[in-house]
Amino acid sequence: MRVFLIVITVASLWILPLIEIAKSKNSDWDIAGHSKSQWLTAIATMGLFGSGAYFYFARPGLKKVNAKLIPGLGFIMCGLLVALGSVIFAESSYTSISSSPNSDQSASTTTPRRVDFAFGQSADFTTGMSLALTSVLDPVTDTQLPAAPHTREIGIVMMVTNASQSTQSEYLDSELSVLGSDGSTYSWNPAGFGSTTCPTDNGGGTRLLPTSHASVCTIFELPLGVKVKNVVVANAYWSTNR
Repeated sequence: MRVFLIVITVASLWILPLIEIAKSKNSDWDIAGHSKSQWLTAIATMGLFGSGAYFYFARPGLKKVNAKLIPGLGFIMCGLLVALGSVIFAESSYTSISSSPNSDQSASTTTPRRVDFAFGQSADFTTGMSLALTSVLDPVTDTQLPAAPHTREIGIVMMVTNASQSTQSEYLDSELSVLGSDGSTYSWNPAGFGSTTCPTDNGGGTRLLPTSHASVCTIFELPLGVKVKNVVVANAYWSTNR
């Protein structure tokens, strides 16, 4: 999901100036003392660097001659840059564990050690988020797209609690993984949507107000005969007792 947001934001920062230049009049460019074709080429080839140069060098001259430009584009671009920075540098809500019911060792080092949790026990993370494995639905048979041959879909249900004093978003689809009885690690199956047994947020995340909680279900696709051994988020490992 984060990669998708980054791609969309970068594309907008690149394409919006091109649209503005393409819609502007050649006569306005001549009066402003710039070449419309050269700036189109510069942005098309240089990407964000070309967009930045356009806003610094060419656009102020066009505004002086009252060229027809996209209203508020400067503010839009600034907003997109802020959004891009937020997405790139945002920390995961589940980077490390602040406390563990099964261990007195802190797991907030550079390379956190594995911390084991029993089914139903809560893991408290340093950002104020808390997770607990509450159910394993095996199999889930009512998704819109059927499982591939020789596999079946399962649902992992986690109780997510925001114990902090600020609104936070969870993206369990991208954070959660399953360790199978065959020793393999399995990631979220984005094709597993539309289930009423395991309703998912389909990669969109869930916003949690301070001190609120939500039950979140995530779909995985595992080979037939492979059991769910552990559910994993960061360095937290929940046992399924299977």
